[in-house]
Amino acid sequence: MMKSVLIAAVSAVQAYLLGSIDTGILVSKFLYHDDVRKYGSGAAGMTNMLRTFGKKAAALTAENIYTEIITANAQMDDAEKWNVSQRWVAIYCKEGRIEGSIQKGRMWFIPVGTEKPIDPRKARKLEQNKSN
Repeated sequence: MMKSVLIAAVSAVQAYLLGSIDTGILVSKFLYHDDVRKYGSGAAGMTNMLRTFGKKAAALTAENIYTEIITANAQMDDAEKWNVSQRWVAIYCKEGRIEGSIQKGRMWFIPVGTEKPIDPRKARKLEQNKSN
């Protein structure tokens, strides 16, 4: 129990930190001593970095984006493992049936090794069968 709470807390901190770092701004300021948001679309994303500063800057920006995507893939992996859709995983999280799950934007972060929650309908049937 305590281990899963600790894993959830560490996952939440990691998700927060990864999501709050804007790599495009960091790369443009430290490597090029300029702000990428002054150019093109005004965004600090990979496309504007590519157009403004070139492939190297875009690649460095992409590294953080892919790290966030890899973290988010945990929800897809759980959906596959549990044989349900990603939407159902989100419903489980929203209903509080997955202990330690944390929402960031439209994405849910789930502690590693979490088991699929028991369907309440099946749980009621099991209880009824035991009482009979």
